Amino acid sequence: MTGKKNLLDEIKVDHDNIRDLHKRFHDAYKAGDHGHCEAIVNTIIHEAAVHSDAEELSIYKLMERFNMASAAEKDRDDHQQVKQAVSELDTHQISGAGLDVFAQKVDKACRLFIEHAEEEENDQLPRLCKELSADEQSKAVDDFLSASKMAPTRPHPSAPQSGGMTQKLAGGMSKPLDKAVEMGRKFVDHDCFNRAFLPANWIVFLSSVLLFDWEARIIFTQKLELVRLLRRVPPSDRGQAASRPTAAIKNTNPLTKTKERLYQRQKTSSTVRVQHDPNPDPAQID
Repeated sequence: MTGKKNLLDEIKVDHDNIRDLHKRFHDAYKAGDHGHCEAIVNTIIHEAAVHSDAEELSIYKLMERFNMASAAEKDRDDHQQVKQAVSELDTHQISGAGLDVFAQKVDKACRLFIEHAEEEENDQLPRLCKELSADEQSKAVDDFLSASKMAPTRPHPSAPQSGGMTQKLAGGMSKPLDKAVEMGRKFVDHDCFNRAFLPANWIVFLSSVLLFDWEARIIFTQKLELVRLLRRVPPSDRGQAASRPTAAIKNTNPLTKTKERLYQRQKTSSTVRVQHDPNPDPAQID
């Protein structure tokens, strides 16, 4: 795939995920669907945690290089508030707090995230993109996506967030625990993602680590990559998409189903690229 990578569009994908998940939570809350509410909240926790750390490890460091250190520092402060609010969701259950009280916590966490996202989209990221050449912006997208793969999947408010080596080490140490916790959780639009967390699958992976079976480890990692891509495919299309090569998976609806975007995987520095199509074809998965 050719074309320029747009940093603002890439970041906005994550922002729109949280916006739509918040709306979907309200719909489930009004319907009194406790199970669906819990699955949505688990997804919010996962998406917000990965996004926050990925920005800290890549984008905010870049902002500091282009005379936007004060904006980067404010963003880290905003993230700290978001992490603390999302951590409240992570450590409490709907059954314990009650759905009404829990819904207030969800609103608070999502509101903090969305207010921060709007400031980034309307001011900081456009300013940053103006300072970047096409190649620099393309590299920034790659760095952000690479950081997303390394980021922990649950909030850790007390962990470093300077974007340096200490944060990378802390994230690397906490990620296995995060995955263990997520094994018992359900996620929305994650049917195949849920199956990836079955204990049997992780036993195979851990066994391959202990036995230094690199081939098994590579196969398992490739399966998780496919699972991550299928999260962006509508449930009705997953059977068709899963039977095709990973590089050919396309869809017009991300996890959120709110924006008309065409997502296509391209293997460039082991990252996932996002291409915007103004007139997407919902039936196009080739």
